[in-house]
Amino acid sequence: MAEALAVLTTKPEMQAAVRVPLLCEWFENATDALYASICHHGEPVGDDKIRPHLPVVNQLVGRTRYGHIPVVEITKLSDFLIAKFPGAHERQQKLKFTLAAQHLFAGVLMAADWMGSGFAFEPGEPDNLAAEVLRRTA
Repeated sequence: MAEALAVLTTKPEMQAAVRVPLLCEWFENATDALYASICHHGEPVGDDKIRPHLPVVNQLVGRTRYGHIPVVEITKLSDFLIAKFPGAHERQQKLKFTLAAQHLFAGVLMAADWMGSGFAFEPGEPDNLAAEVLRRTA
């Protein structure tokens, strides 16, 4: 998480890939939305954890995993999502991403992440996957 935040704060090409300019049209403070989306994987990440990664940002961005270049793959994903949701470019009033909204967003995102990973909420019952538990309690 700290590595991703270091990259986003220093690399304009990564900011473009994740569509920071578009996010700035959606939110009063796009940084809060990006921060909540990245930190849903664990906990809030302070500057003290991000700072050590700043000197090695170029190496982080240059790493290829499974033969992929991160900025290229993120751009492809962003392009795909924008094509699927063309209304994303419609002008609307900017969202105020309050602390409560950030917590809710991070929680929903975390649950979606778990569902996609087949995470079981209830131990001992492999058929109680996250999606099933949420559906039963909704």
